[in-house]
Amino acid sequence: MANTNQEENPLMRNPEYKRLANEKNKLVKQMTFMEQRLEKYAYALNDKEIQQASRNAAR
Repeated sequence: MANTNQEENPLMRNPEYKRLANEKNKLVKQMTFMEQRLEKYAYALNDKEIQQASRNAAR
């Protein structure tokens, strides 16, 4: 059976280190998800502003 990178890291044998590494990974995933949502909303807001500006210019 092949070892994963975590199993090869001797620090992962320490339960506290392992707990902190897992917590860090969870937070990184949450942060990445939030960044993706912010980008999505920024694009939506930008599209809305562009549409509003084009409507105002057409008047």
